[in-house]
Amino acid sequence: MRRVGPRAALFFAVASMSAAVTTAACSQASDRAFYSDVDDQKLQAARDLAVKTLPQFWAKFAANAPGYSAFLLKVGLPTDDGRGEEEIWMQVERRTDDGDAVGLLANQPFHLSKLHAGSRIEVAPSRFVDWSYTKDGKTYGQYSTRALYERASPEQRAEVDVKLAPTPLEPETN
Repeated sequence: MRRVGPRAALFFAVASMSAAVTTAACSQASDRAFYSDVDDQKLQAARDLAVKTLPQFWAKFAANAPGYSAFLLKVGLPTDDGRGEEEIWMQVERRTDDGDAVGLLANQPFHLSKLHAGSRIEVAPSRFVDWSYTKDGKTYGQYSTRALYERASPEQRAEVDVKLAPTPLEPETN
């Protein structure tokens, strides 16, 4: 398992260009950190599905088709204390020949003092834990958000319900 510490910081906020960090689905004003044990089986299953379906994300990103926007990856980065990871959303700008993602942090990290919202980072595929993009106003992917949904407040769920597509994959890719 990739986790280096006993707990991982997660956020709940539906990723859009201005929305979420770690594991989440709402707006910046209501982003909230969730902390998860490394062996959280529901969250790990969500990560596994997200990684398994990354080819669909990269295909949509490469196509650069009208109606698609807000291509984000959630990446796990070691925390300052080295005891865990913070999972944070990054806006993808490009993919390198080695498969790394280059982009900007979508939100302000909580446990990564050398980084801030808007920091440019390059991340190896082994650190990818989730993905997201928007098509015609609905957000696809967000496997971790879906796994954390029941832990969110009613207000956060209401925000998510407006933005999140009913399924993580578009119907033609299910």
